Amino acid sequence: MTLIYFLHAMVTKTDRIMALTYVTVFSHVFQMCVLNIQSARNKVGDLNDIMVERNLDFMVLTEFWLKPTDADYHVHTGNIDSDKYSLVNYPRKGRKRGGGIAIIHNNKYNVKPVVVDFKPRSFEFAVIHVRSLFTILAIYRPPNLGNRQEFINELDQLVSILSLDYNRLLLCGDVNLHFEKSCDLFAKQFLQHLSDFDFLYHVAGQTTHQRGGSLDVVCTQGLTCKSLIIEDAQLSDHYPIYFDICILGRKSRSSGIKPNLAKPRYYEYRDFSSL
Repeated sequence: MTLIYFLHAMVTKTDRIMALTYVTVFSHVFQMCVLNIQSARNKVGDLNDIMVERNLDFMVLTEFWLKPTDADYHVHTGNIDSDKYSLVNYPRKGRKRGGGIAIIHNNKYNVKPVVVDFKPRSFEFAVIHVRSLFTILAIYRPPNLGNRQEFINELDQLVSILSLDYNRLLLCGDVNLHFEKSCDLFAKQFLQHLSDFDFLYHVAGQTTHQRGGSLDVVCTQGLTCKSLIIEDAQLSDHYPIYFDICILGRKSRSSGIKPNLAKPRYYEYRDFSSL
């Protein structure tokens, strides 16, 4: 009797499967927005409202236009709730109007502008670092500034420089390449170059412009992008892109034993006395 019970116990344990479940844990999740605003004049209050309503942490704006030297600069930027948010502005240099990049961020984050010794001729850019967590590279390429091949080459140089010091990069903005067109060789080249740096492109197959184009990008290196949606805020002819940037924590592992769902085995009793 004891021997039969012992054998049954061994068979039962053999028929069970050890299950290991890995649960992905994000240590930080940032709610983001990217938008070509086509001049923030008389729109900063609307941008502040979007930050509040969507509980955003960062908003990257291209074609910001406003410069600190403008007589009414503080009238417009004063519509940002300074108790909650800060504005980092990178206006276009020189007398030519337009362009420029701005980043609105929640004050609870320690944000540091990054100075890069690089002056491209084909695009504008801004870099900020978020308290040792990740780095944002914001880009605006005007359609009439330089040629597209020059842009690809200069962007490759800039990403090479940043990759020496940063391994979690968010690259976003308006690059004025038509990703919706399979025949756009420069759009393909752009994605291939970023792929060589282990970037992932997250706006594939989506429209970012009222005329049906896909001109704006969200690309990540060493980060997880989730919940990306595009909606018309009626602030410009580009659509804002909303998404979450997630930073992985340690993976937790839980173990358990689950029964094998195969058909039960039946064993015939035999005389074990001879064993």
